[in-house]
Amino acid sequence: MDTAHKASGLRRYAIDLDLNTQSHAAVLRRLGVLSALVDDQIESVEATQAFMARERLGSIVLAEQVALPHARFDGINAPVVSVVRPNEPVKFEEGLVSLVVGILVPNDEPQQHLDLLRFWASLLRQEDRRFALFGAPTADHFYALVKDHAC
Repeated sequence: MDTAHKASGLRRYAIDLDLNTQSHAAVLRRLGVLSALVDDQIESVEATQAFMARERLGSIVLAEQVALPHARFDGINAPVVSVVRPNEPVKFEEGLVSLVVGILVPNDEPQQHLDLLRFWASLLRQEDRRFALFGAPTADHFYALVKDHAC
């Protein structure tokens, strides 16, 4: 396991930087699909429902144009992080969003939940890093930027 994955929970293949949608629900569905690719204990529909349920509790918009849906999830042993960047900003309740980072953590790991939220918040609140992620041309480049922050 490399440093970026350990700190961020993210895997390269859970990054979609080219989602063609204007739908908020479609973004969350794509996060669910990517989460299911990472862990075969996750059903994409259940992951999507977990992200939607968390959103109903309050704002998931973290920084300008960034949403961070996150939830505890039964049946997984390790955190799962996925990233979606729609081609055009998508309307969320709190405004337009250009980058969405979905986090699922094991139900019985509240410290992991907090650690991942802290990692992503520290990365995404830095304007220069956030805009670099907005402009990353490939998943590999995006992952490298995350890895750089993890180190």
